[in-house]
Amino acid sequence: MKYRLISGRTIDQAKGMHVGKRSDFYRTAVSTVEMNEQDMKDSALRDGDLVRIASPWGEAEGRARSADLPRGMAFIPMGPVANALSGTDTGGTGMPLFKGFTVEIDKHERQN
Repeated sequence: MKYRLISGRTIDQAKGMHVGKRSDFYRTAVSTVEMNEQDMKDSALRDGDLVRIASPWGEAEGRARSADLPRGMAFIPMGPVANALSGTDTGGTGMPLFKGFTVEIDKHERQN
């Protein structure tokens, strides 16, 4: 299903930076994908499900969590997952696009 992705700072993401970027706390904080509860139900997703997030520039994995967001929107904290999804074109501003681009999110089963 397609969503409009936004990213930004969260308290847990900031705490994780202080704990250490190699910590489980940080990795969990920056790989949480918040979505509208009804969107999750429509996609047969539950809190904690592993999801694949794909953009025109890359893809990543995260864990779904319901949040108070408008339908069709997803949020990922700033960090390596959000970075993997954003492009490198800055449009001359020096800052790549971190908000408002389309991603596809679906349930993902890890292949061993």
